[in-house]
Amino acid sequence: MFYHSIFASAQSQHDALEYNSKDVSVRSAEITEISNEEKATDRRVQAVIDCQNVQDWDDTGNYNTGDQVVREGTLYTARRDNSGARPRDRTTRNWNIEGRCPSPALSCEDIELWDSDIRFTRGTRVVHNDNVYRALMTNRGNKRRPRGRTNNRWFLEGPCEENSPSPTLRPITVSPTPLAPTLPPSINDPGTTVCLNNGGASISPTPQSICTAYAAISAAFDDLMRGQFRRGMVQERSDLFGQVVRYTFHDAGEIDVTNNNDNMRSDGCLSNTAENKGLVEDTSIIVSVTDPIWQQHCDLISRADFYVLLAKLVIEESRSQDSTIELDYNFGRVDTQSCDAGAGRLPNAQQGLDHLEQIFETQMGLTLEDGVTLSGAHTLGHVHPEASGYQSDQPASNVRVNAWDNSPDRFDNRYWNNMIAARWDNDFVEESGNTLNIWNDNGGDIMLNSDMAIAFNIRLTGQGQRCGGRNRNCNGPNAGTSNTFTQADRYRTDEQSFFDDFKDAFKRMTSVGYGTSLTDIDLNSCPV
Repeated sequence: MFYHSIFASAQSQHDALEYNSKDVSVRSAEITEISNEEKATDRRVQAVIDCQNVQDWDDTGNYNTGDQVVREGTLYTARRDNSGARPRDRTTRNWNIEGRCPSPALSCEDIELWDSDIRFTRGTRVVHNDNVYRALMTNRGNKRRPRGRTNNRWFLEGPCEENSPSPTLRPITVSPTPLAPTLPPSINDPGTTVCLNNGGASISPTPQSICTAYAAISAAFDDLMRGQFRRGMVQERSDLFGQVVRYTFHDAGEIDVTNNNDNMRSDGCLSNTAENKGLVEDTSIIVSVTDPIWQQHCDLISRADFYVLLAKLVIEESRSQDSTIELDYNFGRVDTQSCDAGAGRLPNAQQGLDHLEQIFETQMGLTLEDGVTLSGAHTLGHVHPEASGYQSDQPASNVRVNAWDNSPDRFDNRYWNNMIAARWDNDFVEESGNTLNIWNDNGGDIMLNSDMAIAFNIRLTGQGQRCGGRNRNCNGPNAGTSNTFTQADRYRTDEQSFFDDFKDAFKRMTSVGYGTSLTDIDLNSCPV
């Protein structure tokens, strides 16, 4: 997601179906197949189960088949031996959901009544039918009322105590607009922001402060994953995952190591240029969804460190279940509020392998192999025509259209398989006024020149060229495979190899320009 140009953003109904099939298809001989009835069982179960004397789930615990645990007020039974597998809000291959634990009676005093005419934001607590609920996302209207159970919109905290003072309706008042805090003018510049907690003062993070921030940020991320970006919401997850990873890549990619005075490394700041369109606007996911999470903890962690951490959470959450990846993490990146010097440095997706080599080797101080590996992040997200100008020749009828592969909310090796095994047509049509070259597979997926050049000797413009498919080649003069085809084909056939190389390349990319000043930390060692 290196540019809407090399790492553009954010999906596929096929993926949603396949993902579910991975959770409900036939397992190994020792695992009973998850039935349709079990598949439909999630937090909507009505049964209340006695959870007394059942231990809470622990991500460091080792569990045997039949063990029972409680997580977030729900009782689960292990379907097989597992270590660290998190119980989800549905039956999975590791855990069977049994039902809700009895909720403690709560005081409903000072908690407002739910009202269909009021807009309740995420985290707001309300009372409805003598139960207390917490909003998991912004809600309004009868169709979004609390319904006596936990669902994707409301978390059921428990019943009101007997004789608890009655809650009251929220008074309808017009509040004066609060005065904005006095902050540097750069707060209003697209691409940058400052910490509202400390007015943009510099911070000195420590392992303890990073652990504190990590606990809160990962909890907020989990809330997103259980709410509007839950599994099955392929378009929404793809957009979130794509934009977070793209932001992290763009933040690192505006550096020029050939300039000794350059500080445009990972610094929590993007140049206000066309290449960053879709990441800096007030309506973007970055500004409207993820920045508010950082603002709550910005006195503990820099914005640059925050997005590297968030990219780690995204990739580990979305990874294929067939391979494993756990990204290393380090901290100490310094935010800046002026990054105009980074303008024009991001890769141009209309170019080929020589350009990729110039960006990654000469400008960033990495290697061409790193550039190829990091291009695999295109497996997350879509191109967005309104931001980049790139668009498939197929109507946007499903989440696969404008994605690089058919699982754009999953971090896997399908990008590589699609690049080489699918048949791609170069659809540059100069007379149509389309000045952006794009490759279509007639199914809605797309590739850019910078993608195709990794595997094939392509013509950067020219209608009619066809590459990939059965012959793993291109038609036309001087056609054939590129110098990096072998690396791409290895990733196509060996997903774990891609994951291992990506882990190393990602750390190098997000550390460029910092020398030895960053501090490594094992987030798994943070106190719970």
